Amino acid sequence: MKELLQRYFSAFEKKDIATLRHLFTEEVTLEDPFVKKVKGHAAVLACYRDIFEKSERLHFHRLDMVEARDNMAFCEFDLEMKPHHAPSVRIVGVDIFRFEGEKICELRAYLDTHGLR
Repeated sequence: MKELLQRYFSAFEKKDIATLRHLFTEEVTLEDPFVKKVKGHAAVLACYRDIFEKSERLHFHRLDMVEARDNMAFCEFDLEMKPHHAPSVRIVGVDIFRFEGEKICELRAYLDTHGLR
């Protein structure tokens, strides 16, 4: 699972939708404070596309991966997001992943959103 997560975070930082497309199951679910809950491959990828289009740069300053069980993993992170024509913001959070085989079937993001809304 660690290799899969490394590919996910690398693709996120590079804004690489093509790679993310191959990492998710068809029935993937994404849940976070901004999008609430989104289900399905196309809808989840649309959320990522929106984030990437709004961001000039994405960079992880800290990424700690901890595998919890065979089909779940927890990752703490500190992400710098630089929107176009706006100052950078830091987002600290925890992502909880659930896997089916070699793909991500669920991602729940718990973020410190203080000052982001």
